[in-house]
Amino acid sequence: MIEESYRVTLTRFYDYEFDRSYVFPGHRHNDFEVNIVTAGDLELVYGDTALRLGAGDILIGAPYVFHRNRVRSDTVHF
Repeated sequence: MIEESYRVTLTRFYDYEFDRSYVFPGHRHNDFEVNIVTAGDLELVYGDTALRLGAGDILIGAPYVFHRNRVRSDTVHF
């Protein structure tokens, strides 16, 4: 069994709530990005992969990958 450990340094934290009309056209950056959905449904597209996240779901996105999202419920909180 291989054991690995990682150190995570949180450099920025944002707390968002959006309604159904919210669409983020996308971007890419040189940092990992963590998306945690606490309420509602969010569609995330990372590269060529589309994912639907609901309350309690988490996505850790790799650096340099173009990503975008849109709200799929009345509201979403992430």
